[in-house]
Amino acid sequence: AGDTVLLADGTYTEAIVDVTKGVTIRGEHGADKATITPKFGAALFISRSVSDLVIDGLTLENSSGFAPLEVGGGPEDAITLTVRNAVVKGVGAGISLSGPGGKITIERTLVRAVAHAVTDAFTGTVALDHVTIIGGSVGYYLNALSGSHSVRNSIIANSTEDGVAISQNSSQKLLKMSYSNVWGGKRNYYSYVETATFVPDGVGNLSGDPKFISAADAHLSAGSAAIDAGDPAFAPDPDGTVSDVGAYPYNHGAASKKFSVQS
Repeated sequence: AGDTVLLADGTYTEAIVDVTKGVTIRGEHGADKATITPKFGAALFISRSVSDLVIDGLTLENSSGFAPLEVGGGPEDAITLTVRNAVVKGVGAGISLSGPGGKITIERTLVRAVAHAVTDAFTGTVALDHVTIIGGSVGYYLNALSGSHSVRNSIIANSTEDGVAISQNSSQKLLKMSYSNVWGGKRNYYSYVETATFVPDGVGNLSGDPKFISAADAHLSAGSAAIDAGDPAFAPDPDGTVSDVGAYPYNHGAASKKFSVQS
């Protein structure tokens, strides 16, 4: 196991750039308390090999059009990155993933963007689990030539165009979606290869109003289609019920009690 760096509450204007060894960088009191917001460029930028880098409990944002979370690399690089309990806010794009290999895991994370919220051109393994994506022209845009790409137990809502889109460079065969809720865009699933809508490979998917508490608060309210709609094989939510879809579980014993981070 690598070292752990705890970030105290506050706003940091220096980005996390090209960490070269396995380390956990954690907000001491969660993403609503620790924010990385550089004046220019990404808040987290990885462009070379790194193993076992974990970002936990941070808000990543910026005031430029760059994606706050950007991963790249050359043909010889391998990247192993986990982002959890985080918030990614982009005034343009949200998350941009490219590079030749490795594994990127994003879990229990909220993503807000104006342009493509998540662009996935990574040719290794990308796994999104319990992620809430709100807004963007496209919620999740697959632009990879190869690799393994999965979206599970996640919400993709209120895209201005497509919830999930497959680029002309990619294939819907590379994507597996399960127990996820795509809702509120002009088209839920669209392939620019086939120039047609499609049904993703996977089970348990739905399209229903997630009923967020408000435009500013991505927690679920009573009657949300995402409540108890997650993979029943996944660990139960803290209240003991079937896993909810999205970053924040609904508490049946309280009016959508807050979990992990604010949005």
